[in-house]
Amino acid sequence: MNLDYWKRSWFKAFGDYIYPDTFHTNALYGGKKIGNYTSHIFFTNGGDDPWQGASITDKNDVCL
Repeated sequence: MNLDYWKRSWFKAFGDYIYPDTFHTNALYGGKKIGNYTSHIFFTNGGDDPWQGASITDKNDVCL
C-alpha cells in the first residue's frame, strides 16, 4: 500500500480526492514549533501506535 492506493480508496469512498493540507495544519497548530505555543503536553508514543512516527519522540525534535 502506498499513497496512490490510499488516494484511489478515498476517491472510491468519498467521490473526491481528499488530501491533507499539511502546510496549513502545521501553520495553524505550529508543527514542530508546538512548544512555542503550548505547554504541558504528554506524547505517549506507544510501541503499537501507528502515528508515533508523526509525533514528537525526543525533546530535541521540538524547535524552541
